[in-house]
Amino acid sequence: MHLSLLRTWRRSSAMFREQHAPSSAGWRSVTSARRAAHVVAVSLLLAGYATRIEAQAPRVWAEPIESRVLVAGAMDSFLLQPSSLDMGRHITVFFDRGDRALKAVDRVTGHLQWELGSPGQGPWEFAGVTDVAMGAADSVWVLDADNRRIYIVGPDGSRGRVINVADALLTSEAPYRFEVPYRLAVVSDGFVLGLSRTENGLAAFFSEEGEWRATIQGPTWIEDLSYMAADYRLDGDSGSRRFGAVFQFTGRILEGDLTSVREIDAITTADEPAIIRFEINGMQASRLAPGQSRLVRSIAVEDQQTIVLSARRTEEMWVADIIDVYEMGQYRYSIRLPRTAQRIAAYGNTVAVLETELLPAISELVLP
Repeated sequence: MHLSLLRTWRRSSAMFREQHAPSSAGWRSVTSARRAAHVVAVSLLLAGYATRIEAQAPRVWAEPIESRVLVAGAMDSFLLQPSSLDMGRHITVFFDRGDRALKAVDRVTGHLQWELGSPGQGPWEFAGVTDVAMGAADSVWVLDADNRRIYIVGPDGSRGRVINVADALLTSEAPYRFEVPYRLAVVSDGFVLGLSRTENGLAAFFSEEGEWRATIQGPTWIEDLSYMAADYRLDGDSGSRRFGAVFQFTGRILEGDLTSVREIDAITTADEPAIIRFEINGMQASRLAPGQSRLVRSIAVEDQQTIVLSARRTEEMWVADIIDVYEMGQYRYSIRLPRTAQRIAAYGNTVAVLETELLPAISELVLP
């Protein structure tokens, strides 16, 4: 147990020293005996902070009907540092941080169909893309949080409309003026922006033209979450009004439509992350305590299914290689992935998996 905690301590010690700012000389001058005692003390501290997992029931394991690698960084030079991901009927799209470009891949051949954009703050330039979502007829919606814009791209890469997110928030009837949303879901008659300040609600619903329609309220417990504890992923079904949200640290899952949201029983959940609060120059600040980890990394909502990419704890680290499938609010089964994944997306009965462990790759698997 202490060996695992010691590894955790070594991985987090650099960040710990920087944030608490002791002198490096002071750390080097500790004698071997004092260092050993210090490591044990910190190990016990981290044990108190470490993420605690609660399994609701044993997982039911299943195998995909079919799986294949669509594109891989070793063979496809255009795949640099993919991040956000979604898939449609004919294309899979992702934002590539390597060259700040939006790229689309043919789902049959795996060939690059088109790419769009460049770094910057001008028209059709990207500064900080945080989410990508597919709309009707393989249209692509891109949320650039830094530029406060949503770009709508045609299935052939043609430039469409641009929605000014700042204007959409300011002209709404809700208190969103301090929001910088970085989560996007597209539904049949508009789009949903996830709110970072959950005391304002879970999300905001806008028409396709960017006009505010409603605030989507969640369970009462989200109102008391800190900014960091409220870190969640969002996805929607472009063919209906269904959307879902999963809280990355706790694994709690919300799903519903634009009028009501309910929590479903997740197969595993965790405690809320421990937060360390402190003061800098008379100002209150906070950060995550050492040893915290995200239990869930991504969510995909398709028809009546909610699909979640979950992580498990090994002796060395947390590994996100489990897909949990829910249908109509009920857990059905899980699939173990061959490699660690970062994001998932879904279309029909097929799931796209973005892997970044060694070389980046995008795979597809067909659910049973």
